[in-house]
Amino acid sequence: MNRVGSTHAAEDVRREVERLLRRSLESPSTDPWAAVSIEEVRLTQPSGAAASVEIVFTSGERPGCRFGYRESAVDPDSAAAPPAEAWASEIVAGLQEAVEAEGASLPPCEPGERIHWIA
Repeated sequence: MNRVGSTHAAEDVRREVERLLRRSLESPSTDPWAAVSIEEVRLTQPSGAAASVEIVFTSGERPGCRFGYRESAVDPDSAAAPPAEAWASEIVAGLQEAVEAEGASLPPCEPGERIHWIA
């Protein structure tokens, strides 16, 4: 089991986030989370910066708009790197909380290619 911190581990976190998102969205629900559709889960690492997991999604609440959620691929609050599965669960929970908190008030947007970041 890779611990978060290495490049391999960051990719493990990205894959685990994608798996958890797909699984959680398969369950029928009536809350704002039910309107979410995941477009892409990607790993980004600007030069000199720590890797981040970026989740690009759409919501039936704002047709035609694209939203993004970004979180560090490493747990910034942990001295000992957690297993990839544990950190991925935290990322997915953060996204779900953000979407449910925003609900029908996801940021105003103009339909198109631009991503509207909520975190």
